[in-house]
Formats: sequence, C-alpha cells, structure tokens
Amino acid sequence: MGGVVLHPEGPGDHPGHAWQRPQGGAVPVGRRALQQQLEQALALAETARQAAPDNPYIADTLGWVLYHRATYERALGLLAESAQKLPENPTVQFHLGMVNLKLDRKEAAFQALNRALELDSSFREAEEARRALSELQ
Repeated sequence: MGGVVLHPEGPGDHPGHAWQRPQGGAVPVGRRALQQQLEQALALAETARQAAPDNPYIADTLGWVLYHRATYERALGLLAESAQKLPENPTVQFHLGMVNLKLDRKEAAFQALNRALELDSSFREAEEARRALSELQ
C-alpha cells in the first residue's frame, strides 16, 4: 500500500474523502506506523460514513481502507455501491477490481479493471491495473 496521509479536517482528491495518497507517491512508513494509520483512517472513514451514508466517495474510501486491512467481503459491498453510483470514476472501478481479485472473482475483477483503463488509461493507479489484468490473463 505504501503510505497514507490522513486528512481529518477536509476532503482529499474527491469530495467526501477522509484521506488520500500524497502527491508524488507514497510516504514510507514502518509496519507499526502503517497499522496505526490504517486504524485512524478506518475510524475517520466510519465516522464520515455515519455522517453521510449515501456519499459514494465515502463508501469508496471506507471500502479501500477495509481492503488494505484485508477485510475483503465488507470492502466489496462498499466498493460495489460506490462503483454503481460513480460508474465514470476510474479509481473507484480500480478499487472494485482489486477487491474482486482478492476474492478470486476473476471475471468481475477483469471487468472493473478493464473499465477503469477504458475510462482513463493514465489515471493514478493505471499501471497497477495493467499488472493486475496481466495476472488475470
């Protein structure tokens, strides 16, 4: 995952996001620090979800935090919800594809990752999406 920067006071790249990756790449952190950041990110995302349960950006954020905590089944529901509400967002489609890949739902993973690249072949995680797709073929 690299690192995460927490933004409890405001949105990240998208309205409603509780955290985002920093510009220019991830901040390296130790395993313990990363675990603490994930715990903080989870608390922030769950609080945001309670405040705005219909916000698809918050559903995506919470789902992606859960993905990084290996809570894939719970993440899938949130990421599928977000992808349904934001079908033109390549990052959301990428997140959905990656959780499907972890759950060994290969066809769903292929569809979501392919959709993400169709929407924007140079979005932030495009290279990771291409690597994941190559593993599926």
